[in-house]
Amino acid sequence: MIGPLTSYGFGSIGGSLPGWKNIYLWAGFLTFAWSFVVFWALPDDPERARFLSQRERFVALERVRDNNNGLVNSHIKITHIKETLKDPATWLLTTCMFGVVATNSITGLFASVIIKALGFNNLESLCLQIPVGFFGLCCGILPNIVVYKTNKWRTVILSTLMCLSIAGTAILYSIPRNKTGVVLLGYYLNNFYVGCPNLILALVAANVAGHTKKSTVNGCVFVAYCAGSIMSPLIMKAQDNYHSGFLGILVCQAYAVICAQALHYLYLQRNKLRNAEYGSQKPGRPFTDETDMENTNFRYSV
Repeated sequence: MIGPLTSYGFGSIGGSLPGWKNIYLWAGFLTFAWSFVVFWALPDDPERARFLSQRERFVALERVRDNNNGLVNSHIKITHIKETLKDPATWLLTTCMFGVVATNSITGLFASVIIKALGFNNLESLCLQIPVGFFGLCCGILPNIVVYKTNKWRTVILSTLMCLSIAGTAILYSIPRNKTGVVLLGYYLNNFYVGCPNLILALVAANVAGHTKKSTVNGCVFVAYCAGSIMSPLIMKAQDNYHSGFLGILVCQAYAVICAQALHYLYLQRNKLRNAEYGSQKPGRPFTDETDMENTNFRYSV
């Protein structure tokens, strides 16, 4: 909510630098400065958390007994990497992230362009982006509260948010720009996707065990996030009023929904097979560095 007004202020400074460079210099400085805070404040694991007492550290470690995710292990295990590359869930999570972040160009780089095309000036365009911040705040926090309270609904909420975002992109693709209110509605609906990257990361955290495997999956997902962010603005072409870009993003968003539903089915099937073969989940070997495929007591969360 504060970002659009800050961008307008820094973009209006003037001087020898273009406005967009002022914005990037300020954002880069804040990001660089904040990295020192994160490095100092966030521990690598519960055992090194300065703000926890000895008893609280013990309780944090005991929680691993319930989720069977294992502990940090500094040794790289080739068997974990091989399993990661063979696991279809890895590529569903990775390509789902790519499909989700393809939406970035609509809500990021091209947001002002899309709104200005409706006849608004620079300040009005930035002001109309302020509700997007509130949207993002709600979509980023509320789904995670539901997941935290229930330990369920990750894939369902992910698919629902993406379907709402697809509806917004479809409006931007198909509705003439002279229907200002409808186009703005499409732009705002598109922003429902903002909570989806967090849900994908939550799926990784809940359903991937083994330190090397989890690190590898997180690396694949991060590369997909970057690739989707790079690809997205490249398909937006002013020559056709960005229609080809909206169509490409629609395809990516629909694919993300398919991936989320495939993950839902895959995880439920794996749980069903394990329950049939080994019985219901029970505390097993929580402090060993086993993957989710190796630990027969591991159960997947959707």
